[in-house]
Amino acid sequence: MDLTVLRYINRFSVAKGVPADSTVSYSALADKLGVDESQMKRVLRNAMTKGIFAEDQGAVAHATTSRLLLKEGIATWSRYSSDSGWPIASRFNDAIDKWGHGAQEPNQTAFNLFKDTTLSMFDYHEQHQGFGADFHNVMQRFTKTAPMSHKHVKVAFEWSSLSHAKIVDDLATTRVQATDPATSIVPAHLADRISFQEHSFFDPQPVSADVYFLRMIFHDGADRYAKTILQNFLVAMRPGARILIMDYVALPFGTLGIVDERRIRMRDMQMMVMQNALERDEGEWRNCSWKLTHAWS
Repeated sequence: MDLTVLRYINRFSVAKGVPADSTVSYSALADKLGVDESQMKRVLRNAMTKGIFAEDQGAVAHATTSRLLLKEGIATWSRYSSDSGWPIASRFNDAIDKWGHGAQEPNQTAFNLFKDTTLSMFDYHEQHQGFGADFHNVMQRFTKTAPMSHKHVKVAFEWSSLSHAKIVDDLATTRVQATDPATSIVPAHLADRISFQEHSFFDPQPVSADVYFLRMIFHDGADRYAKTILQNFLVAMRPGARILIMDYVALPFGTLGIVDERRIRMRDMQMMVMQNALERDEGEWRNCSWKLTHAWS
């Protein structure tokens, strides 16, 4: 019931209907939102037992938790979780019944049953821009969290050691931004040193380079697809070339406190129900049939 209640709150923008620093009567709030008063009251009183909203002399007020839903980033995350994340996850066992245990195909998932599609999640989002909007916004917010900060790109590797190396960077958002003059992130003094080329990493890499940098690529697929991607880079590598991988590495179970541990396990479950992918720990990275020459943290 908790997720049903949260979904109602998100669907009908209840948080925005309640004044940030005062109260509103149930009848006035129902009129403002265009919902049934009795139904809304029952939903909100359930939410109040979880600390979401409060009742003050028969009127509705924000609690600390519900006030967070006024922040767009959190509101988007909550809306996506209740409207998509939860319904998708609820089909996980059904996906096992249909495709068996340990399926690795990205279109044999709980997501496919939820949307009744044979497309992978990313392909579906590409063809249904409206549905993918909240997911895209959530990912944008996620990239701004400390573990995903771009600052790690700069400090995790001694880039000056590459000298005048030719680098292939597989980072789709950078490519898209750089091709639009209005939003280009390429400094003018570097423009003649950077070029862009569309390419699917499921096809052999056409550019021979000294370094291939892949950021947050492999965690989006099962091991068999990680191996395919890697093999497609190997065919283009010149002698002495290297592949730099920047991706998520889960710490051994029980290393972190319960809150951070729960967050990691939630991410891993999400990758599984959405794409049959995973967040690998160090051992799982090493089991991908490649040789890691060094790992930076």
